[in-house]
Amino acid sequence: KQVSGEEVSFSFEAGESREVTVSYDITPRFVARPFDLNVVKRGSLLFALPIKYHTVMKEYERDGVERKYPYCDYEYYPDTDWNYGYADSVLTTENRILSDTPFSSVNPPVVIKAKVKKINWGYADGYDTVCAKIPESREGMGEAEEVELYPYGCAKLRMTELPFVKEN
Repeated sequence: KQVSGEEVSFSFEAGESREVTVSYDITPRFVARPFDLNVVKRGSLLFALPIKYHTVMKEYERDGVERKYPYCDYEYYPDTDWNYGYADSVLTTENRILSDTPFSSVNPPVVIKAKVKKINWGYADGYDTVCAKIPESREGMGEAEEVELYPYGCAKLRMTELPFVKEN
């Protein structure tokens, strides 16, 4: 028999064998964050917009400590746009096949599709690669685009907190 609810209980008789299948239908939702920004959650998973990137290896010596390969540092630089806001409140879940690497950056087991628009986000003071804490403008630029949000742990470079776009 099929049951649903937040709590389900059942019992077995001694020697009895039963098969129990548990499935979860978890709806993705927006969760408000400071500065009128929002994150997308589905159950306990937090989702983010993955940003394609390239890495630059940094070898150096500081305070008598040598940082050479393989103990060097790497900087990540974005190759795709990151300056977006949510264009609407529609979120669609797409479950995929679970690979041997559950937190794969290439093939995550679940994505959430959302519509976004570019906005003028701007950079933090003194930087040309670090986004500002809050966007300079929330007005949409151009047409809405559909993007895939990845589970937070699947995106190495990511935008997690986004505003809703304000239309002109």
